[in-house]
Amino acid sequence: MGDPAAKRLDDISADLADVLRHADALLDEWARFGATVRAQVAREADQVATAVADATGGAIERAASAQLANLRVELAQLEARLRAASRVTADQRVHERRMLAGIAAGIAVAVALLVVLVARSPSASPAMVVPEPVRIEPASIPPPDARPADAAVDAPPDAPPPPVDAAPHAVKRR
Repeated sequence: MGDPAAKRLDDISADLADVLRHADALLDEWARFGATVRAQVAREADQVATAVADATGGAIERAASAQLANLRVELAQLEARLRAASRVTADQRVHERRMLAGIAAGIAVAVALLVVLVARSPSASPAMVVPEPVRIEPASIPPPDARPADAAVDAPPDAPPPPVDAAPHAVKRR
């Protein structure tokens, strides 16, 4: 029989070989488990990506629909304002055309009256009256037979008339 130490060493080597075989089996099993986990994570990631894409797409679609509805309302308001402004402009144009027609009619009447005045014969027009010159006498020299009003009131009836050059200064206004 051989050496007990060598036998022990052979037993330990056999035990270590069993441990290594068992470790290799565990590593193989762990590798299969890792591959399975990776495949499952990939499937789950695809499902999450699909769910996120669906949720994001739905949110974008709802936001776009809401924005489109707001734009429709604003567009309708702008269209109503534009129609109102167009009506006001049309009414103003009609009013201006009526005023222009009235002005044109007034000018036509004035032109017609001018034509009638020019076309009339000179014998039909009234004779022009030339005013005579008016003779104005100075107020400081009264006519010889007139007496100043103050002298007639203040002086006795048999008194002589005042001098001619004193008459304008002696007149009193009442």
